Amino acid sequence: MTERSRTVQHPKFGLGTVIAEDYQGENPLLHVDFVEHGKRKIAARFVHMLDGTAWPLHTPKELRISGVYFRSSSPLYKGDVARDVVCVQTQSEKAMDAWHELRRAAGKTGLWPVLIDGGDLESIGEVWEFDEEMAELRRAGSPAIGMHYLKFVAGSPAEALALAEGLSFEQVLSSYTPPAEVSRIIHHEAEEPGMPDWLGLHSPTKDGPVASIALVTTAAAWAVPAYLPRGGGNDAPARAQVIRFLRHYADSYAPVMFRVQYELEMLVERKPADFDEARALALEHLRFCPHLLDNEHVSLEKYAKHLMATDLWYFWWD
Repeated sequence: MTERSRTVQHPKFGLGTVIAEDYQGENPLLHVDFVEHGKRKIAARFVHMLDGTAWPLHTPKELRISGVYFRSSSPLYKGDVARDVVCVQTQSEKAMDAWHELRRAAGKTGLWPVLIDGGDLESIGEVWEFDEEMAELRRAGSPAIGMHYLKFVAGSPAEALALAEGLSFEQVLSSYTPPAEVSRIIHHEAEEPGMPDWLGLHSPTKDGPVASIALVTTAAAWAVPAYLPRGGGNDAPARAQVIRFLRHYADSYAPVMFRVQYELEMLVERKPADFDEARALALEHLRFCPHLLDNEHVSLEKYAKHLMATDLWYFWWD
């Protein structure tokens, strides 16, 4: 299930379908088309999902976590799913703790936090516009759609999820490294000792005094990238490819998005149990992101050992 059901139950009006949501005031309102009572505007607190749980409420204007107030800004996505993503901002030095606090609360709030690299909401909006324009070209069969990224670009989260559903994990890996080129990764040798510093967790303070955290409402962690801007710069993958990549590992390593824009950072709940498992995982990572091998410190074996010692997956394309 990639999106929550929009069918709700009201104690007086019975079954209905939520057709719009209004979160401008302190008491969120739902526009519901009831089966027997037509269209009505109902306070969200008075309706329930069919399983008896409350309708998931949007992020309030201010969110207090661990003594920190977050200021809500405009939705990152202003189309048909504006209800599913908002962005809060906090001081950069508090962003790491804030992310972990939000992540721990996700089971109750239904909100998945993701740090937005750069924190510039205006540029994020421009990325959405780029994706939507390129998706129109792809649908129209434009000859420009020969570029790697444009083959998978989606204009809306729903379209990204649908494209991901049609992809296999091998298709995602092969889009960057076809099977015939895998031997190049296997035999690649590092030229320098150690591992590059940028494979470690990056501090949000590098982006300035304010950090932005997207809060995504969706049923599964692997679906989160559908609602976040990606852009096609630096040969980075489209959202559909990232969704399929995450879904492949959902049961084994349970990765969740930590930071996103042109770079991707994911945190995992489990590390490889032994070197053979780590080497197989490393080969998949390096096929998905062969640009990691552009660094003189990286080889398949060294990267496998790195994966055994860290809960961060870092990807960078150029």
